Amino acid sequence: MNKICLSILCLVFFVVNSAFSQDKTGNFKWPTAYQVDIKRTYTDPKTSSITTLVPQYRYLVSGPMARNEVQTKSRVEITIFRINQRKMYSFNTAAKVYHVSEYFASEVSKPFDDSGSWTFQRKEKLDSTMCNKYKVTPSKYGTKTIEPFFVWLDCVSRSPVRVQYSSGIIEDYSNYISGTISDSVFEIPAGYINWENIPTYKSK
Repeated sequence: MNKICLSILCLVFFVVNSAFSQDKTGNFKWPTAYQVDIKRTYTDPKTSSITTLVPQYRYLVSGPMARNEVQTKSRVEITIFRINQRKMYSFNTAAKVYHVSEYFASEVSKPFDDSGSWTFQRKEKLDSTMCNKYKVTPSKYGTKTIEPFFVWLDCVSRSPVRVQYSSGIIEDYSNYISGTISDSVFEIPAGYINWENIPTYKSK
């Protein structure tokens, strides 16, 4: 009987300890395909005043393709990056025209760098979401030193909730979804015209 109780206690200790260890060491990795909404603000270190830099932008990624949708006061500004084509498409949604430029990046940008070392800080509640807070020390790029930053991950879903940089910039994440995204999202929408094909531009 004592042996059985001891075995059970050891099993419970192993499960609890494993869960705690995962909190401390389990870092987040951006998947191959995902979408997320991001709000970016800046907090002045001297006055503590908060300025909204971008009220909301949606970022969608599928392999070598990415789409950035920035909400402005008057419209949505859209940019599509196609690394497989080495092209960047910029859209004027008001005029229904687009511009194509060369794009030579080797991979699509990530909302934040996930390649560094993650150090668990503590559990912390943001609004109504209980999160694990981490200090992320990015990998060095050559001789360039990148400042560490903080990431809050949802304790349940492990999805990103907030990122805070030493510069005072904070990014709040919402509506994070990982999984397949249709290739049509990264194509030129119907009804848009290449501005270079408009006669007024040709004559200049």
